[in-house]
Amino acid sequence: MELIITNTFFETPKRRRYTWKAPGDRMRYQIDYILVKKQYRNQTKSSYAYPGFEIDSDHNLVMAKCNVKFKRRKKILEKKWAVDKLRNGPILKAFQDELEKTDNHSWEELKASIAKTADKILGKNILEPRKPWMTAEILELISERNYWKNRDDEKYKKVKNKGTTECRKAKERWMDENSEEIERLMNRNDSGVYAKVKKLHHSPKTKSNVIKDKEGKILFGIDEVADRWREYMEELYEGQELTNEEQYVEREEEVDSSMKGPVITMEEFNMALKELNDKSNGC
Repeated sequence: MELIITNTFFETPKRRRYTWKAPGDRMRYQIDYILVKKQYRNQTKSSYAYPGFEIDSDHNLVMAKCNVKFKRRKKILEKKWAVDKLRNGPILKAFQDELEKTDNHSWEELKASIAKTADKILGKNILEPRKPWMTAEILELISERNYWKNRDDEKYKKVKNKGTTECRKAKERWMDENSEEIERLMNRNDSGVYAKVKKLHHSPKTKSNVIKDKEGKILFGIDEVADRWREYMEELYEGQELTNEEQYVEREEEVDSSMKGPVITMEEFNMALKELNDKSNGC
């Protein structure tokens, strides 16, 4: 394991280097260190001693400021069965015949039988790569570009520009092919058109639930996060005066009874919500 000493890695004043001084301040020594793995050296922004801090010790406090980047956990996507194949008559019949072979109708065995039959007859959908328009030629250009990096700047730039051009052309061809496929699906009124459009135009959005205070410190406690949100909202609307229309809040007794409709029950609300969720995209 390769390590670096953070408080000797940066150029700092001598008064910020020593971590212990001999009695009578006759000599000063740097004998305390912070070690990190060499691969994280770029995340360490500064590191030095703080002689003025009182830590109940004859040694000085040594601190390091790091910009920690957490590794993103790769999401494991479970492949789905290719249920679209059930629209094919012979495949549907083969699927049903395979299910009927089991004599025991217990749920666990039925579930296992369905899963086994689906794997055997339908198979799993093949997950497309993150950049499906990538070609073998482009991958070869990327490898060549990486080879010339820090070896020959002229060749590196030439290969890099060529790779960028090929990437753009390949992506445009892929977009054109998918657009034609979407048009064919729309002409057939195929519901798969929505998934195709989503795949073509959807860009993943990164989510972050990290809440920080004014100094950039990450907050973990529920109360701390709630206080920070309250503080943020107060600062956001500080000094803003409401207009006359915004200050006026209609009271319930001021509404004409003839204008009131029947009370909405929870059952009606749930039914309306279900109908809204059942609507297909584009409706």
